[in-house]
Amino acid sequence: MYNGSIDHCIKEIKRVVKKLFTNILQFVDILTYICSFTNKTNLHLNYAIVDIETSGFGGTENKITEISIFIHDGKKVINEFTSLVNPEHELGYRITNFTGITNSMVKKAPKFFEIAKEVQKITKDCVFVAHSVNFDYYFIRKEFKELGGEFKRKKLCTV
Repeated sequence: MYNGSIDHCIKEIKRVVKKLFTNILQFVDILTYICSFTNKTNLHLNYAIVDIETSGFGGTENKITEISIFIHDGKKVINEFTSLVNPEHELGYRITNFTGITNSMVKKAPKFFEIAKEVQKITKDCVFVAHSVNFDYYFIRKEFKELGGEFKRKKLCTV
């Protein structure tokens, strides 16, 4: 079990997530090259490369426990946002074992409504990219719906 500060914990999660995104960023570089080659209008797209962790593997009762977003302009990361998220209920042993995120890590983390505006702002006008995109997109849309809002983005799956 980890006993450090939440700031150190977030930094460590961010480091690990960046490492995991290396392949996705390479995929986006390839996609951007293909788009610019085939589209003579020189289309410029930004990509919101998203990874979330949740309090369960599906269902309506589960919530986001961690979110990382990297904005990529086709050449480099131009912005990023990472946060643990308080799911407002206890995490089970199975989820903690799978994600490495503990109840003590999310206890004082912001609730989704506290970061929703930042998520909306940073992903605006971006293509939403994720590994198994429908999973991440479903949970983010569900969180916004529970707040009375909506979240709609074009999607790109890396699977």
